[in-house]
Amino acid sequence: MLNSPPTDDVTLDAGITGCGDLILLIYNQVKTLQSGQVLHIVAYDRGAAEDIPAWCRMTHNRLLYQDVPKDPSQTSHFYIQKG
Repeated sequence: MLNSPPTDDVTLDAGITGCGDLILLIYNQVKTLQSGQVLHIVAYDRGAAEDIPAWCRMTHNRLLYQDVPKDPSQTSHFYIQKG
């Protein structure tokens, strides 16, 4: 995993969606990307810290970077490279 956020090709602001809805949003967005492109996800759901890395492992997309603040009122950021 990288030490700082990479340059992204597309940003997805997931809003308050969580769990299955969040994963579905990510899946649909990743489908539009070319292999190697990077998706930046802004997530408000605290469960994203577990859901997104697990989804990346299962789908063979690479989680490049994540920033999950300790303060639950702040957004989390994930950078996924399409495999």
